[in-house]
Amino acid sequence: MKKIMVTLAVGMGMFGVLGGSTITASAAKVHTGIPKVFRNKTYKAKTFHEEGLASHASIKFGTKAMRYTPAFAIDVYTTYKVKYKYLGKHTYYLVGRIYGNAPEGGIPWRYKIKYYNAHKIYAKDLTFANPRYTNFIFRR
Repeated sequence: MKKIMVTLAVGMGMFGVLGGSTITASAAKVHTGIPKVFRNKTYKAKTFHEEGLASHASIKFGTKAMRYTPAFAIDVYTTYKVKYKYLGKHTYYLVGRIYGNAPEGGIPWRYKIKYYNAHKIYAKDLTFANPRYTNFIFRR
């Protein structure tokens, strides 16, 4: 009986210590700006050759905005008011607004970016219709 009481007391003490701790950051929380691993970096994708033309996609991250240029694109997409959510396994979901040649309030634009290392990321444009020229592995 004494062993059961001691075990129960130790268990309750451990529960109190672990249950009383608070978590300050949450992965499910939406953060503003660009994730720290991407800030002030530029990445380029492989070069595409089509009908005698060569082009590559590129992404340039700032601190609160990002500039995305798809391959063979006429316009550059600068995404402002970026918010992100960490999805786990070095994957980020970024949402922002594009104001260039758009109605008032801008157009919402979405990206999913996986961080492999400092020189390699995978970016998927979830808004653009043609995945051939928008979903690449980018390198620094």
